[in-house]
Amino acid sequence: MQRRIDKICFLPKEGIANPFQVLMMEGLRERGFDVSYGLSKRFFSILFTWVSKKPDWIHLDWLYTFYSVNLPAPFKWMALYWFHFQLFFINRLTKCKIGYTLHNLERHEFYEPKIDDKAQTLAFKYADFIRVFNKRTIEKVSEKWKDVDVSKFYVQPEGSYVNYYPNEINASTAHTYFGYKPEDFVILCFGSIRPYKGVMELIDGFIKYRENNWKLLIAGYPFDKLYANEIVEKCKDNLDIKIVLGHQPEDELQYFFNACNVVVCPFKQIENSGSVILAMGFKKPVIAPNNGVVKYRLKEQSQLLFNESVSEVLIPIKNMEPCELEKIGQKNFEEVERYQWKDFAKLFNPK
Repeated sequence: MQRRIDKICFLPKEGIANPFQVLMMEGLRERGFDVSYGLSKRFFSILFTWVSKKPDWIHLDWLYTFYSVNLPAPFKWMALYWFHFQLFFINRLTKCKIGYTLHNLERHEFYEPKIDDKAQTLAFKYADFIRVFNKRTIEKVSEKWKDVDVSKFYVQPEGSYVNYYPNEINASTAHTYFGYKPEDFVILCFGSIRPYKGVMELIDGFIKYRENNWKLLIAGYPFDKLYANEIVEKCKDNLDIKIVLGHQPEDELQYFFNACNVVVCPFKQIENSGSVILAMGFKKPVIAPNNGVVKYRLKEQSQLLFNESVSEVLIPIKNMEPCELEKIGQKNFEEVERYQWKDFAKLFNPK
């Protein structure tokens, strides 16, 4: 007798703009699950998804999307209480189960401790499992939320983006695309332009420690337009810094990553990073902070992790040969390929 196929709905609906959800859903389909997005109804999405689709599981990402409102505090608390009711209803009054992926302990921006931490507590309480990317995250949760049931937490690292984006061109073609010379040493900072990502600090470090053949390529969507304008203004007279603002087409990402010798993620605070995983898939060494899940994913290149400032690593890479950086990139690629999106299926208890 063929087993019943579990139906899983994902919320919030990020769509193709966020490959994390796309690939996670594809991986679950490979394991035989019936997977789809839930309904985009903002404050009613959880309840309406259950009413409309009757899933066996509702999986949650990024909790703030369910209750965060740009209104006075009383309305924010009302939205949180409604979020609480929806979780309670699903958990206690239906047969549907709740899964939750914990991306960060705190929001990078607009963090409101009382409301956000309460939302996390509710998710910990009502979820049947909480997925994290590294066991150290579980330790941090138990330190911050003393009464949390850690038996619900499971470690399942993020998969790679190796086959998601085209990667068919070589470094020479990529250099020509941006007008670089073959001997140029290109440092790439790729991702949304936001204050917590430390782009301004990276620019300062690059200007101070750069070699004659160094080029800095900054590309990403200007999430914070005021901050992005400050960056453009700061770099307008520097011919060694190129800034490309906006969403980049998927088939053009290969030009950015194949043009560079090293990728830098100068984040001020981070738990996990899709940008790091993306760079590893393109066989690149990555300069990144020595904290969160990032330092475990980049365990093969600890010499490129910084503790306080990205400038800590800009200095030693001056003495690193290109072949040494290429070997680091190859090790990063081999490390990231160890994890598959379909491995996430085991948390849904398949028969």
